[in-house]
This record gives sequence, C-alpha cells and structure tokens, in this order.
Amino acid sequence: MGGGPSRSSFGGLEEQYAERAVKADRYDPAALVNKANVALAVRGDVEKARELYREALLSDASCVEAIYNLALVYKRLRRYDDAIQCFAKLNVVLRNDPQVAAAPTTVVGRFVYTSCKRGEGLRAELK
Repeated sequence: MGGGPSRSSFGGLEEQYAERAVKADRYDPAALVNKANVALAVRGDVEKARELYREALLSDASCVEAIYNLALVYKRLRRYDDAIQCFAKLNVVLRNDPQVAAAPTTVVGRFVYTSCKRGEGLRAELK
C-alpha cells in the first residue's frame, strides 16, 4: 500500500509541513502523529502510518492520539488482537472513559463477524 497518487487538496503542502515539523523535533509525538496522519490520509500508506504512530509512542507512551490512531490502523490491517491491546491501553490512560471502553467491543464484533464469514469457529477466535 502507499506510493500511489496523492489525495491532497492542498497541492502536497500538508506533507511538506509534516516533514518540517518532524525535522524540527524528531522526538515530538505530535509531529510524528501528524506525519502519520498525512501518510494515511494523503498517500493511503497504512504501513508508514503504523510505523510513525509506534515511533510517537516511543517518545511518549501515553500519547492518546497515537494510541487511538494505531488501534484504528491495526483494525484496518485486520490485526484485531493488536487493536484491542491499543484500546485497552487507551482505557488505562484515559481512566475508564465510556467511549474508550466500548471501542474493543466494536473491534471484537468485527473480528468475530470476519472469522465466521470465513467459516472458522467463533470460539477459537475469542480465545
């Protein structure tokens, strides 16, 4: 994925500004999250976004935006166990926020549906 045509409506400026922010401070989690968001939204590069969200978490393990967006990337990649782990971490960071508490249910529901659709057992997927 990625490397395809740009979906930018700003002529690529968002990529330039995201790159500048990261060059200004390579360890700024907000800059890394922004660059990951641009990689995902403009280029559709899910793997690059995943890499940058993880890098942001190395700088700040409680960066809510990085945790949440990484969970969504894992869900998109069908790495449901990883997505659920991210949502669980988010739940700890945000101290039982009801919106965060419901997020793993959505991921698990999708996971179960996908696995049943392939004809595999529901029980095996929930272990």
